Amino acid sequence: MGDKDIPVPQQQITLPLRGFGTYNPALGFCSPYTVQPEQNTNSLSIMQTRPQQQAWVPCNGGVQFDAGQTPQLDNSMAIKTSVARSLTTQTSLGSEKLSVGPHLSNVVSTFNIGCKLDLNNIARRGRNVVYNPKRFNAVSMKMRKPRTSALIFESGKIVCAGAQNEIESRNAARKYGRLIQKMGYPAKFQGFKIQNMVASCNVNFTIHVEDLARDYPQECCYEPELFPGLKFRLSEQKLTLLIFISGKVVFVGAKSKDQVNKAFQAICPILQRFKKKTH
Repeated sequence: MGDKDIPVPQQQITLPLRGFGTYNPALGFCSPYTVQPEQNTNSLSIMQTRPQQQAWVPCNGGVQFDAGQTPQLDNSMAIKTSVARSLTTQTSLGSEKLSVGPHLSNVVSTFNIGCKLDLNNIARRGRNVVYNPKRFNAVSMKMRKPRTSALIFESGKIVCAGAQNEIESRNAARKYGRLIQKMGYPAKFQGFKIQNMVASCNVNFTIHVEDLARDYPQECCYEPELFPGLKFRLSEQKLTLLIFISGKVVFVGAKSKDQVNKAFQAICPILQRFKKKTH
């Protein structure tokens, strides 16, 4: 046998017996060759870059890592926690600032479809419908997108409530008219009008409502035995405000968002005068 025929000894790797695996608390039951799990990355862990591990690593009683590549789980968790706390602080501060301005919570509108309706027929064929003529002579219909409700009268007049803004209220009204049109009625979209807007805000300080009612007797109506809020009538904007001790203010009777903003600008200086001092 020549030198060329002598086999070159190869490096031997000690592996478990074929057919027998090993158990590792991190990986569970693993075979002699187990794919090394890749580290999941998200938006927070991008800040810490690490080299990728080898795809195939022998698993002999534990997870094998390259030299100097021990994962720093404690550091990554600390980074994620600090970033999450900073984001939470920024969000809480931003929400506190946004809570000062009024935002719409309900828009009520009316329109007419221009034809007579058979309410019994609509109650039978419609979805999410409630009709009890003994209690109220109108069909109540609800919709999920946008989340609104409508009162449908026999004359063809429809009242739509629950929208969050003017555009959403108009879109919901058109959908209700389209649903009635699909039932075989010559429905049209006529006379759409915003009847009422309800908005609310928080001035972030407590208010002396008793002193406010005493200094503005003509504009205020305060009966804490019947209702905890103070009713403040703004004659220029032609709407009513419900003012609570906690600092929450509800605007009722507005016809547009601009009217709500003007009322908010008018009431803020008055509320500042009756702000409770914190010790």
